[in-house]
Amino acid sequence: MTVGPTATIGDDLTYSGDETAISDEAEITGEITETDRNAGPAPFSDVSLPDIPDGAVTPLLNVYLFLANFLLGAIVLVVAPRFSDRVADRGVERPIVSGGVGVATLIGIPFIIGALALSIVGIPLAFIASYGSVFLLWVGLVYGAFVLGTWGLSVFEYSHRWGGLALGLAVVSLANALPYVSVLLIAIALLGVGAVIHSLYEWRSTSDGTEGSTPTPAALNEAS
Repeated sequence: MTVGPTATIGDDLTYSGDETAISDEAEITGEITETDRNAGPAPFSDVSLPDIPDGAVTPLLNVYLFLANFLLGAIVLVVAPRFSDRVADRGVERPIVSGGVGVATLIGIPFIIGALALSIVGIPLAFIASYGSVFLLWVGLVYGAFVLGTWGLSVFEYSHRWGGLALGLAVVSLANALPYVSVLLIAIALLGVGAVIHSLYEWRSTSDGTEGSTPTPAALNEAS
């Protein structure tokens, strides 16, 4: 194909093939695009996605976040049900202590990452700690919602793991949707982080036998 110097094209020109000559004097108002004639149509090129109204974006995002958080909460409840109950108990019984531990952890994380980054060997660990801290805050948010939901059900003298998780995450989704209330998410996450660390410390102390350990038969004989 040859586009001569007197040619006038009032739109885009799309062509394929190496044997195409386009004169620089030709008047082409649109864009000139070269395509591969052997290439087929792009996959799903004829499929058009429906337009989502602007008012529906935020509710859909909240639904997605609720499902993602519920999936993580379901995993921790199934994998570690007793530990999850301990976290809920510590968060409900000692919310101020748990929140304080969460704040201290949030303040201490940058110092730990900075200390690791001072050496060449510690730089990879610093990257791991950075991503790990983000995951810890996500776990803390889910556990904080679990604590909040467990406390809400306890007001009505009712106890249910899955119900507490669903109720807490519903509060989280509502707080995320409302303006000037999203700061509540930070408080819930710090509560959950503190309750998790507090429970881990108690579990480690119990495992080491320094606190709340089960006495051995020999110790019971000596006591008697």
